[in-house]
Amino acid sequence: MCLLRLSLLVTALAWAATFGAGAAQAEPVEVSLDYQLDPSSLACPGAAELRKEITRQLGRNPFREEGASHRLVVRVFSTASGVGGHVEWRDQSDRWEGERTFSTRRDNCGGMIRAMALATAIQIRLLEGQDQPTAPGPIAEAQPLARRTAEVAEVPAAVTAAEPLSVVPPAPRPPPPRPVASVEGPAPIVTPASGAAVALEVGAGIVEDTGHGPLFTLPRLAVSLGRPSAVQLRLAASGLGPGAQVSSVAGSARLDRLLVILGVVHFFRTEHLLQPLLSAGIGWQRLHVQGTSAMPELTAAHEGQISSGLITLSGGVALTLVRGLSLLVEVEGILLRPSPSVQVGAASTNLNGAAVFARGGLLARF
Repeated sequence: MCLLRLSLLVTALAWAATFGAGAAQAEPVEVSLDYQLDPSSLACPGAAELRKEITRQLGRNPFREEGASHRLVVRVFSTASGVGGHVEWRDQSDRWEGERTFSTRRDNCGGMIRAMALATAIQIRLLEGQDQPTAPGPIAEAQPLARRTAEVAEVPAAVTAAEPLSVVPPAPRPPPPRPVASVEGPAPIVTPASGAAVALEVGAGIVEDTGHGPLFTLPRLAVSLGRPSAVQLRLAASGLGPGAQVSSVAGSARLDRLLVILGVVHFFRTEHLLQPLLSAGIGWQRLHVQGTSAMPELTAAHEGQISSGLITLSGGVALTLVRGLSLLVEVEGILLRPSPSVQVGAASTNLNGAAVFARGGLLARF
């Protein structure tokens, strides 16, 4: 970490000497922060940690939500070899001013965020000096902020936990292409995808009706389309399990239950380890009844199937185990119309038209 501070300090001194930045009575620069973290980079610190580190390095809080003179755009995303970071500066008119790029191993994202915070604090110091009124000169006009901050700082992937984090500028590379119509026009930031578009859920649960019906144990399979950070469309089928048994003096009946539900689901805080979710849907239920009796004339009286429409509302939470795989726990309320009722001899089992489906399973995102 000492080498990192020394490297950034030398860079800052070189910039200050070249461009004449710095004044004893510099006006404080205020910035707004636009921070986005790739959901796949769950181990990286969030916006609050970056704000706190920049404030600590600078000795004051430079952040303001509205009316700031500069806008700081930060993107943290996964790369083939680890984690990357991109810092871009924009003015009040959203015009591009400069940028820096960082990278490190996946297990050292915290060190990269600290390097980004230190570089940002130094840049704010330079901006405070630059904002002072100075006599115009050929050097100041030929060296705008965009060129001073266009260098790329890379954290080597081979750095171990015991080694200090360092910022190593690579060989110069040509600047990215810009629109011909406007040299100072905003350059698009390419950010990684915000999550998988297809998800598969496998699990099981217990259905309990509000009437005097038995408990049902149902396996469940669900397929979802859409990104977790937006609204997903989910098709789920639950059933084909061990079923349930009801009985009376006249005989008994085996009940097999099948639920098919089409709904929408939304995950909140997709960049965190725990991701709450809400879901609503509509569907169809089939209750198949197969009776057995010592008296054959009573058997036919309690055989057949009953179909019902249903409306569901559920909530739960997903716990991320590894990237792309989560443990899902969900509780679903079900309203059925018409209300199913099973007659076994003289006894009647009414499911009362409402049920609770508590379940768990594994959620894989592709």
